[in-house]
Amino acid sequence: MTVEGPHITRTDMVAALQLVRDMAAQELPAAHWADVDAAVNTIADALARDYPEELSDTP
Repeated sequence: MTVEGPHITRTDMVAALQLVRDMAAQELPAAHWADVDAAVNTIADALARDYPEELSDTP
């Protein structure tokens, strides 16, 4: 069976994980954590749906 379409690569996953780690290490004002939450949810959704283009759109 061949699955067509874009697929998230290991490199994509490593980059997404590093982005999450970098965001978690930030000392941000409380108001900015909503943006971090939105970005992490976008990353999680892209990984769950195997949609690499959405990773490049992550704020």
